Amino acid sequence: MRARGDWPRTTVGELCDFSSGTGFGPKDWSSSGLPIIRIQNLNGSRTFNHFDGNPDADWIVEPGDLLFAWAGVRGVSFGPTIWNGPRGVLNQHIYRVRPRSGVDKRWLYALLQHVTERIEQRAHGFKKSLVHVRKSDIANQVSPLPGAKEQIRIVSVIDGWRRSTDLVETTIAAKRQLRTALMQRLLTGRARPNNLLDPWPTVKLRAVTREIRDRNAQGLDESFVMGISKSDGVSPMRGQTIGTDLDRYKILPPGAFAYNPMRINIGSIARWPGNHHVLVSPDYVVFEAIPGKLDGRFLDHYRRSHPWKHFMEAAGNGGVRVRVYYNDLAALKLPLPPLTEQQRIADLLDLLDREISLLERQRELLEKQKRAVMHKLLTGEVRLATTE
Repeated sequence: MRARGDWPRTTVGELCDFSSGTGFGPKDWSSSGLPIIRIQNLNGSRTFNHFDGNPDADWIVEPGDLLFAWAGVRGVSFGPTIWNGPRGVLNQHIYRVRPRSGVDKRWLYALLQHVTERIEQRAHGFKKSLVHVRKSDIANQVSPLPGAKEQIRIVSVIDGWRRSTDLVETTIAAKRQLRTALMQRLLTGRARPNNLLDPWPTVKLRAVTREIRDRNAQGLDESFVMGISKSDGVSPMRGQTIGTDLDRYKILPPGAFAYNPMRINIGSIARWPGNHHVLVSPDYVVFEAIPGKLDGRFLDHYRRSHPWKHFMEAAGNGGVRVRVYYNDLAALKLPLPPLTEQQRIADLLDLLDREISLLERQRELLEKQKRAVMHKLLTGEVRLATTE
């Protein structure tokens, strides 16, 4: 690397040309012809409608073309993509971007990634997460312009960071697949630690758990109020409405479970891993494992298994707004090994969870570092030595 030097200033619009897709409606769809590339296809979907008419040349997309979705979800579907699918025709809300002479396509892709956050911050949309922009909002973005050789060097460095994050992502996917397969075998007794052979008895959940109905007699304030969600587990109610009568809120002790009886069938249940009491909504159900009979960690893993899912599907009859109270949930039958075996199974699955969490943290740090490196390289704050 060498000291920062001055690059000429330019705009995105001077670096490339944009062409629009068109609005293919149901009347244009066919069972054959060219795939219609929509925003969901930019996110990995390989489900296509087709068009068998005579397309305008500007609609044609070839594998490897650079595209820009100018309407979509922040951080998800809005922004640039290198198309890795089949030859097709471009739907509306997506530009095909063609670099001009002297502009490397991969460098332009990195530059568009870099300016997308800036574009999103100024964009308008239908909702907070949904944005759409005009072509000028993209084309008028100002950028330094390195020489052709330095563009290639920049891309090479960025690709190195991208390969590192891709490798971690692949490892995470493999670990998750391993965890899922191992969990289904361990929690049903098809695989046993130390090759144990004794069959597991089947018990109802009510035999090894008990409901907790204690209210907030300790005078805990709103900072102790937690919500329950499938994605975040037990988490603070930031920015959400909290009732004024906190005396009615239920106590959630360490290691206990809480769930919304109207949303448990879609996964809104969690075990509180903290070491102090917190509060949950008075409408929630709270219960705990009976010591000496059930390891709460074992049940926390079991609730991710296929038998649990099948029980919830039957309880909810396929709907979302159903009520599953403790007496309903307590009817669940589960195969239950001895406590020591429960603990060994939970220890193994906990270890896999920790490995996955560490890998996810590594991925986050690599992404953060990659963005920082991209910023320094694309703005010329850090220059790469070339023979130019």
